[in-house]
Amino acid sequence: MDAVNEFSAAIRKAGLVPPDRIIADGELHRFASNGKASDTAGWYCLHDDELPAGVFGDWRTGLTETWRADVGRKLTDYERAKQREHIEAARAKRERAEADMRDAARLRAAKEWEAARPASDAHPYLIRKGVKGAGLREDACGRLLVPMFDRHGVMHSLQYIDADGGKRFMTGGRVAGCYFPIGKPSDALCIAEGFATASTIHAATGHAVAVAFNCGNLEAVARELRAKLPDVRLVVCADDDAETPGNPGLTKARAAAASVGGLVAVPAFPSPRPANASDFNDMAQCRGTQEVSRAIAAAVIEPASIWAAPMPLVSDSPMDAYPINALPGSIGAAVREVAAFVQCPIALAACSALSALSVAAQGVANVRRGSDLEGPTSLYLLAVAASGERKSECDRRFSSVLREWEAEQSEMLKPDLARNRADRATWEAAREGVLNTIKQAKRSGESIEDARAALEKLEREKPEAIRVPRVLLESETAESLAWNLARPDGWPSGGILSSEAGIIFGGHAMRRDSIVQSLSLLNKLWSGESLRVGRRTSEQFDVNGARLTMGLAVQPETVQTFFEESRGLARGTGFAARFLIAYPESTQGTRLYRDAPQGWPGLVAFQSRLRQLLDARLQFNERGELVPQSLGMDAAAFEAWRQFHDAAEVELRVSGELADVRDVASKGAENCARLAALFHLFEHGPSGQIGVASVAAAARIVTWHLFEARRFLGGMAMPKAISNAAKLEAWLLTVCRERGTASVSLRDAMRLGPYPVRPKADLLAAVSELTAVERVRLSVDGRSIQINPALVERNP
Repeated sequence: MDAVNEFSAAIRKAGLVPPDRIIADGELHRFASNGKASDTAGWYCLHDDELPAGVFGDWRTGLTETWRADVGRKLTDYERAKQREHIEAARAKRERAEADMRDAARLRAAKEWEAARPASDAHPYLIRKGVKGAGLREDACGRLLVPMFDRHGVMHSLQYIDADGGKRFMTGGRVAGCYFPIGKPSDALCIAEGFATASTIHAATGHAVAVAFNCGNLEAVARELRAKLPDVRLVVCADDDAETPGNPGLTKARAAAASVGGLVAVPAFPSPRPANASDFNDMAQCRGTQEVSRAIAAAVIEPASIWAAPMPLVSDSPMDAYPINALPGSIGAAVREVAAFVQCPIALAACSALSALSVAAQGVANVRRGSDLEGPTSLYLLAVAASGERKSECDRRFSSVLREWEAEQSEMLKPDLARNRADRATWEAAREGVLNTIKQAKRSGESIEDARAALEKLEREKPEAIRVPRVLLESETAESLAWNLARPDGWPSGGILSSEAGIIFGGHAMRRDSIVQSLSLLNKLWSGESLRVGRRTSEQFDVNGARLTMGLAVQPETVQTFFEESRGLARGTGFAARFLIAYPESTQGTRLYRDAPQGWPGLVAFQSRLRQLLDARLQFNERGELVPQSLGMDAAAFEAWRQFHDAAEVELRVSGELADVRDVASKGAENCARLAALFHLFEHGPSGQIGVASVAAAARIVTWHLFEARRFLGGMAMPKAISNAAKLEAWLLTVCRERGTASVSLRDAMRLGPYPVRPKADLLAAVSELTAVERVRLSVDGRSIQINPALVERNP
């Protein structure tokens, strides 16, 4: 079967009548999807080249489906990309054509409505149905015109009703979500399919009624009205299509009510049931309007206990346990010890430990990968966690040895610093004296050669500044970080260990006018590159041989805002790619009191080893620049690292597991080498070569971080509506578990919920997304959000 026939078969399988002739020219074509010559609701666009692909649908029902030909083999990345290009092009054409068609229909509807006269109650259809025609108009052909409005009051199209009851919509006009209002809503608002049914319900109950025009539009109208009138009780008045397979009227009404926390009213008929009776107008004609009123008043919500299994909001990657067993020796023991006492996510404690190790060891050695690849052992780590996860407590436990060592070094250097200050002051005075001599000689016309020689001698004898070790930095700008690492009296190896990483991600250095420079500078510090920093307020300076570690914790909202406001630069510049990201599940709510471990044996051993690394004498060249020694891998370790490198590279392909985080994964092999070197330095110091065990351990941990990055960054790429829904659900579940309930008031959600969903319109949009996948519902009165019990009952 060729591509055109396969495409035709796919259209038929979707329930549409395909056109007799399909033109595969990549253009948009219309056809009669119901087989009637006057109908042009169907559309398609087909590319029939070496990779046939197309899109088709029906404007009447809103159906849209994509199609790809089966070429009998696995497509290459290029071919898949080409097919996607075809489909996206077709979809764009369809969207443009639909927008043009809707605009044209809206203009035609306005003209026809203006040209029509008010409808007469003597119209045959109205007489037969026993209703009034208030709000309708009648055209020159004797057809009733029912206007179709959106929730903002814009008329988009018309429904035509003939004298014999035949109905059709204006060609090309919008139907989904459009309705005709009857009456003014108060405490309740009914929704019905047809005009006659709605008019009957209004006359019988006095309630305002919205005409949805058909059962397929009930849910869309219900959602529009809930967004417009969140506090009104909605009653979906079903047509009971008992003689139609599947009873579409009742089925669709129940789904519409469930989506907005509404009620369902069902007409009741005498037995035997009159032929073709299905709606409330039929009920009024055989039982009277008083019975209609009672049936509406007796409307019931679908039983609250009946919930479908919750569907996933997004296709999320599973959260894997942190590979704690991969941490060698006392590193793993210390992480277990701290995590058990602090009761934080174990990944959070591990990030703190590895950050402290990186600060202590990064100045000792570089790691060599192959014959001509060598670089720093510094790590950038980012833990994405809510406030209160105790990251600062973890940092305090692991980095206390760094602060103590700093203080000891400062105290030990005090006498030397005093002498150095005196020497420098003496030198400055001597230099100033020589400069004054030169100035006087110039004024009197005397020779300055002797003074010049004295000045040159003084410059050669200038006392060097004493470097004071400062390994923990707290600067808030990239420029000041660089200066602290480069200044003559500074220390060229340091780190930022911060549980308030908003200083980095939200500081003024990350504003639009400076973010490119800041990200570039931090990227180069990670790479160990030499760089020249130009300052606005003073002279430029050079940074050579500096080493920087970042161990940061940040709230999800902060990092997401940073990524959004960076306009793609956070990832486009490779800044995010350099981080080992962790996105652990919270332990809050489970942290009961525990006694501290006796003597902290694991942590003490860890800190003791870090002190030894800090005491290792750093190497400097004649210019005073840090020159770490080179640390290579043995043959088995290099082979293991090479295999990790190649395996990660394969997963960068379009179909690979890491395709969505190519930027991060592309740095995975280098981070693996850095971490393996740190493990070797921790266990053996700078002597020998990195062994295969260190590489294997590093590979496991870096792999975990790569998939964490995919999970977190994939979540950040979600559309705003889905992202807001995820934030709302997480908050709802936390509140419900704390209160032991299964619902939260709309008022509390707007007052206390996540900031992005506090505005009522955004909150209701998020609720709508969650309702569509059976995770929450609005209550009957629209005042509270009910959570699917299956979600609340799961272990937090």
